[in-house]
Amino acid sequence: MNRDWRDFKSINGNLPGAREAFESACETLFRKIYHGSHVSQVSVKQGDGGIDIFVGEIGIDPIIVIQCKFFVKKIQCCNIFVNFLQ
Repeated sequence: MNRDWRDFKSINGNLPGAREAFESACETLFRKIYHGSHVSQVSVKQGDGGIDIFVGEIGIDPIIVIQCKFFVKKIQCCNIFVNFLQ
């Protein structure tokens, strides 16, 4: 059986539920990849629909910033570029 991100949406009830589950999964993934480092998700008041994850202690360590975005439909390179410019 082939699965895609629409299945993720169905499993989590709706688009907001899928987005929240995706954000949680991203944070969990990067905590495992960067085991032993400080990994945190940034609370965003307004944004572009993605989340930022920081690895390292801001002001103490060099940090890595990862932005994760959840798209149900196919994306094109231009979608990424436009979001980068915003």
